[in-house]
Amino acid sequence: MRHIIFILTLHLGYCVFLNAGIMPGDTTGIIQSADTISIAIDQLDSTIVSYMDENRTLGYWRARIELLGMNEDSTGMFVSMFRGELSSINHVHFSGAAEREKDYLNQEFYLGKRMLSIQDVSKAESRLRDIGYRMNRLRDISIDGDGKYHLNYMITKRPELNIDALAAFNQSAGADTLAFFGHIYLYVPNLDGKGKSLSLNWQRLKSNSESFSLSYAHPWLFDLPIKAVFGFGREVVDGNYQNIQSKAGLEWTLNWERTMFFQFEDQQSLITYEGSLLYPEWKAAHRQLFGLGYKQYNLDKRLHRGFAVRTSLSQELEFEPSSLSRLDFRSEAEIPLFRHLYFSQRTALSIQNKTNNENDPSVLKPLGGVTSVRGYEENRYRSLSVASFQHDVYYILGKQTRFITLMDLGIYVDSETLRYLGGYGLGVQLNSSRGPIRIILAKHQGLSLQNSFLHIEYSGGISWIDR
Repeated sequence: MRHIIFILTLHLGYCVFLNAGIMPGDTTGIIQSADTISIAIDQLDSTIVSYMDENRTLGYWRARIELLGMNEDSTGMFVSMFRGELSSINHVHFSGAAEREKDYLNQEFYLGKRMLSIQDVSKAESRLRDIGYRMNRLRDISIDGDGKYHLNYMITKRPELNIDALAAFNQSAGADTLAFFGHIYLYVPNLDGKGKSLSLNWQRLKSNSESFSLSYAHPWLFDLPIKAVFGFGREVVDGNYQNIQSKAGLEWTLNWERTMFFQFEDQQSLITYEGSLLYPEWKAAHRQLFGLGYKQYNLDKRLHRGFAVRTSLSQELEFEPSSLSRLDFRSEAEIPLFRHLYFSQRTALSIQNKTNNENDPSVLKPLGGVTSVRGYEENRYRSLSVASFQHDVYYILGKQTRFITLMDLGIYVDSETLRYLGGYGLGVQLNSSRGPIRIILAKHQGLSLQNSFLHIEYSGGISWIDR
């Protein structure tokens, strides 16, 4: 059998030569080394096609191959591939969606761009998945008579009501009753098929402590990637004081992964009669703040890799040396370690400067519990500045089951001294079609196992950094 040399030339201003030889008696298929590819004679066509498919995947949809003939001694075949220019998607079609919903889907897919590259298409698909849509491509990319490229999708699932529920149970030493702490977060996406959303947050810590908040979001103001957000909240702490807060803001979507937001807050505190008796130094206050923030979401929970971050800096509008300044930061990251093992880390911190309003208890931030340091009572401590770090290691036992080991760290300021909290525990995660359920038993040093905290968390798809 004669030895044929296959030479592939890429026309991109430079040449890459790949020598493919069909060796006598060699029918083993493709054997690849640094600069030589040996190909069985019946795989020559499929090899050329694979080069075509690879370039089309990169966005060179006009790529073509030309056979130029044999070399002088008839032992070489010359083949040229012409990539052409990078092509872009001009039109996207969504089957199974209402007409008004199609307009919204196109807005979220394109984000104001006229056409998308292949790299942008994958990001746009990921954004729609994060919103709550599930879809399948109906067929490969098609081209019309004007040379415009089209993508076609079938919507298989729409955004649904999302519920996050947190609960903790604990029996204090010497007590016969079981203490209960609950937290429910409801998120109603896409109210009218155009992306409007409503969220409700309720938290019950004890009989005299609870909080409630309601917010509404209206996307695509003036047909721009700008979302208006309005919110109201009320919190009662130990029956001693109340915090009343109103918010209004704008979120500007920079691209499929990054968002900037501007926020105005109106905060008012009220001291109850019981609180004034217990803490006569407390004083009610009313303040207004303006904040500037940034959000980035690159977290892929399916592959357990990437990160998400949300941070903001707020300033009281008095602009006096003693006015309040606050830095808020939340992040979440996942890192695959081994085949069945991955690591998850969550950070939340709120840092405020010392002000003349320190007698206003509403500026104090809570720490402890299932959302910060597990193994402690919910909102056990309050301080001007707090930070929490949750560390989880997941071992995949099966398709629906994970084993969890955890260690949390909390930091707060008490009388100008840093205080530390440490919680640790074990748990299990059970996956369902609606979201994972985590059951965790956690404690801290000095707490008996009998008085440990049982934390139950159900995540219905709401991003942790946005809770």
